[in-house]
Amino acid sequence: MEQKKSNSTKICYFATMAITNLIQQTDNLLREIPITGDLIAGNGADYPRIMFMRSHPHEWTFIILLFLLIGIAISLYHFHRRFYQFIQAFFKYHTLNQLRREGNFMMERLGVTLYTIFLVGISIFTYQAITYFKVFSLPPGHGSVVFLKILVGFLLFFFLKSAIYYLVGWVFNTQKSAYLLILDDYLIKSFNGLILLPILFISTYYPSPILFYIGLTVLSIIFIYRILRASLINREDSQISLFYLFLYLCSLEVVPVVAIAKTLIGNR
Repeated sequence: MEQKKSNSTKICYFATMAITNLIQQTDNLLREIPITGDLIAGNGADYPRIMFMRSHPHEWTFIILLFLLIGIAISLYHFHRRFYQFIQAFFKYHTLNQLRREGNFMMERLGVTLYTIFLVGISIFTYQAITYFKVFSLPPGHGSVVFLKILVGFLLFFFLKSAIYYLVGWVFNTQKSAYLLILDDYLIKSFNGLILLPILFISTYYPSPILFYIGLTVLSIIFIYRILRASLINREDSQISLFYLFLYLCSLEVVPVVAIAKTLIGNR
């Protein structure tokens, strides 16, 4: 018994000495390695090359996108039936009234979540486009601040546009049609957020002009689709003049997009 105990003690002793010796040799080796910047330099014959990676300047973007993805997963889990109705209402116009009858989609948790995903997504997309194409000279290290300013700008613009919808509906006594226009706009923007999300995940770490052009093309096609659906709402309500609808679409839909595009192209 004592002999086994003695053997165990010897084994522990030699193991401890071996580990201590290895640590000392490693420490002496690292002390001899000249360090230049972030890279441990050397000829690479006796030790591996070790790179200390700096944090990615857009890690905050990836974290936000990850939270948005989690939001979609939670929405699918808890509101899968309502989510299916939302997708149907985008592709089938006649189901828009069904979406309205079964609840106030714009105030539901699903609707708020999807619209928030759109607002954050379009803000990140705009920020990445400005950064990549160097439209404006942005101060270094203030990316998140610029993103928040863009987000607040979009939020105020869309809120103001919805308020004008309500005002026009009240003035011309077409509250139902005005509400349908707002709901349809809300629904299509929420769908845009889902379309932008995979593009943003790629462009965060592998930005390329092709990705931005794809994103702009898809958004433009959906924008035209939005205009056509607005004309269907007008056709169902004879109280809305086609001239006033055209004037409304130009003032609240087309003109802001053209103004933003002209500003971006003019500052390149």
